[in-house]
Amino acid sequence: MMLPAIFFILSLVCEAFAIYVLVQGEIELYVEVFLAFHLFASVSIAFCIWFFLPEKYKYPTKYSVALLALFNFVAPIFALLAFMIYIYIWRSFKESVELDYEKVGYGELFEERIALSKRRFGESSLNMLAKRDNAPVDLRLKAFTLLKELQTPKSIGLIKEGLKDKNDEIRLYSFSVIDSLEKELNDKIHETLQKYKDETNDKMKAQYAEQLAKLYWEYIYTGISDLELRKFLCDKVEFYAKKAVRKYSKDPDLFVLLGKVELKRGDIEKAKLYFQKAVENGASEYRALPFLAEIYYYGGEFGKVKEIFSKHRHLKLDPYLYPIVSLWDGNHE
Repeated sequence: MMLPAIFFILSLVCEAFAIYVLVQGEIELYVEVFLAFHLFASVSIAFCIWFFLPEKYKYPTKYSVALLALFNFVAPIFALLAFMIYIYIWRSFKESVELDYEKVGYGELFEERIALSKRRFGESSLNMLAKRDNAPVDLRLKAFTLLKELQTPKSIGLIKEGLKDKNDEIRLYSFSVIDSLEKELNDKIHETLQKYKDETNDKMKAQYAEQLAKLYWEYIYTGISDLELRKFLCDKVEFYAKKAVRKYSKDPDLFVLLGKVELKRGDIEKAKLYFQKAVENGASEYRALPFLAEIYYYGGEFGKVKEIFSKHRHLKLDPYLYPIVSLWDGNHE
């Protein structure tokens, strides 16, 4: 075992000296010396490895040692190339941007995602209790509390009607609910708007613009805002949605949103164009096609309504659309 140790130490000394020579002075003057010592080190370590090879790989000796020496000689070159590739790939990665997130409850992660057509909280009872002046106040307050939890356009509309109620408690509670909903939405808009103004990255700026458009739309959709503000809010939704479209020109959700804005404004032709763009860019059929069908219906183009629902009969899977699709496609099974 003495010879392998000698060859090993010799290879280390030669390689160390080769590197020492390489880093001294001008590289052109020392490269030949470096290559000579590196070759000698490669041969030395090849002899060292040869002693530990299985017997069948040792012979013929000159070919076995030559192959090992060649591998040892070129290995640093491949290692250097691999390192350069690694550095290139590493430098090509863009700095990750930390996205905002919201905490959600455990139950929300596993809630049922399939739409079911069923009564929720007894809508008729809530409607009746919210509007009946002669109902017990405690029951009416419970009804308004449930309406707050629903946060649908209908429920918020009933709460806003409570602002004109004869009972002081109902008026006060309705005001506090509307005020808290407005404050929550305003805070989100203010926070997102500040991020939008401060952001320099075009991609992130477009994402914040899309968030702002959806937040302003929530004002309109839920009915929290007064009718007097609708034009202002529609303009805001359009402004930020179009800002986002410039970066994400193929995002179907943005076209759906712009279509809804035009419907609110009463511009049916513009709304139709936006919904058609949404469908062309891969929008969910459940989101865009019902709006197109509605537009064609009010425009008197009943043939196109029938065509939409006949071609997309799977829209029946949505329990809210089932009766409409069944009526128009002529299949009532």
